[in-house]
Amino acid sequence: MRKLSYFMLYMLLIVPRSFSNEIRAQFNLIPETIQVSEGDLLEGVLKVWPLENADLIEFKKNLSPNLLNIFYTLEIHSVEVSSNNADVVEVKALYIVKPSKAGASTDFDYKGKLIQLEAPNFQVIPMKDKSKDFYILNQSVNKSYLSMFLVVGLILVAFITILWQWKKRKRNFKKNNKDPIAIDKKMFSEKFELATNRQDYEEIYALKEKWLKHIIDPSPAYQDFFKTMDQHQFKKSWTDGDLNEVKEFFDIIRGSLS
Repeated sequence: MRKLSYFMLYMLLIVPRSFSNEIRAQFNLIPETIQVSEGDLLEGVLKVWPLENADLIEFKKNLSPNLLNIFYTLEIHSVEVSSNNADVVEVKALYIVKPSKAGASTDFDYKGKLIQLEAPNFQVIPMKDKSKDFYILNQSVNKSYLSMFLVVGLILVAFITILWQWKKRKRNFKKNNKDPIAIDKKMFSEKFELATNRQDYEEIYALKEKWLKHIIDPSPAYQDFFKTMDQHQFKKSWTDGDLNEVKEFFDIIRGSLS
C-alpha cells in the first residue's frame, strides 16, 4: 500500500514536470500571413521554450537555417530572451521562400533533435516561368550581393581615382615650387597661354632668349613669329591686320611650353 502511494505521488509530481519541460517551438511571419510566393523575402519570429538561462550565442550556432521546408534563413536580426517570459528565446530574422518541390515539414531541428514546430498552414505560390531545377534562393542572394559589390566597387574606384589625382597634383606642386627650371618654364607657359594683345606679344618677343632654352627643337614657326615681330614692333600703333598677322604666327607656337 505504501509503495502504491509513493508511485502515485511520483506520477503526480515528476511525470507532469517532465512533460512541462519538453522543448517546443513556434513560428510566425511579421506581419502574419499564410499565403507566400517562391522567392519572397519575409520577416518572421521563431520562439523556442522552455530554455532556462539559455546561452544565446550557443543557441544561435545550433539553429537550423531551414524552417518547415519552406523558409530559408538569410539574415538573423536578433536572438534574445522574451520580455514576457524568461524561458522563451525569440529569433527575429529575414527569410526567403524556397521552391515548393517537397511538402512542408513540421519538424524543427534543434541540437540534432527534431521537435514539433507550431506554425500556420502556409500556402506557397510557385513562381511562373522558372526553368527546371532553378534555385530561387541562389538567384536572390547573388543578385543582392552582386548589386552591393558593384556599388562598393564603383565607390572604391572613384575614391582611388580622386586620391591618385590629388597626390599627382601635390607632387607636381612640390616639384614646381622647388625646381627653378620648372618655375621658369611654368611662368612662360602662363604668359604664352594668356597672350592676346600687342603688349603681351612684345614682352614674349623681348624675353625670347630666356624661354627658347626650354624648347628642345624649335620649329620654323618660331622664326616666322620673330620676323613678323621685327616688322611691326617699332610701329607707333598696330592695325587690326598687324595684330592678326602676329597672332596667326604666335598661335602656332602657343602650346610649346605646356
